[in-house]
Amino acid sequence: MDGDQQSQKELLKNKDIDEQKEALAHILSLQPEITKAPIGVKIDQKGAFKVYAPYGLHDLFGLIVCPNKLLISRDVYEAKVAKWSARWPELEVISWDER
Repeated sequence: MDGDQQSQKELLKNKDIDEQKEALAHILSLQPEITKAPIGVKIDQKGAFKVYAPYGLHDLFGLIVCPNKLLISRDVYEAKVAKWSARWPELEVISWDER
């Protein structure tokens, strides 16, 4: 577990369910690499999926990656995009300068 994952885990620790939901929503909204892919999914008591997607699902299902300039540097974004593009060549990458 890296430092970011550890700090995110700490946000959820020792909280009641409502506080955990609020903390998880905050964590998902701050995912730094891309602006529109953080999602959370849970199964409710009836077995139905509940989806939390603060930016919608279009970019996720469209395999679109774009920078979140408020939370990540150009160098970090471009390094991650290079790694992801090598692994998933079908990604549509929005360059730093396009956003």
